[in-house]
Amino acid sequence: MSCRQFVNTPEVKLGHTRAAAFVHTDVMKGPTNKLVQNRTEIRARKAKRGKFARLVERFRNATDTKEAKRLGDKLGAMIFGN
Repeated sequence: MSCRQFVNTPEVKLGHTRAAAFVHTDVMKGPTNKLVQNRTEIRARKAKRGKFARLVERFRNATDTKEAKRLGDKLGAMIFGN
């Protein structure tokens, strides 16, 4: 599959020459979109890890049993799902 397409443009009246115009295709846009998508996924994973680390730290530092139970439940939900 080619990532370039050439199209003939209408004749130019002065020179009566035909020129080839470059046309961008969706194939050419693919790698850029994938790169942006990968970066977004990496950022989301980092944010989720950070949120998890902060929650673990709060759980470890909790002195109140009710608070520790609530935070433990949240951790369980993050690890195993709702």
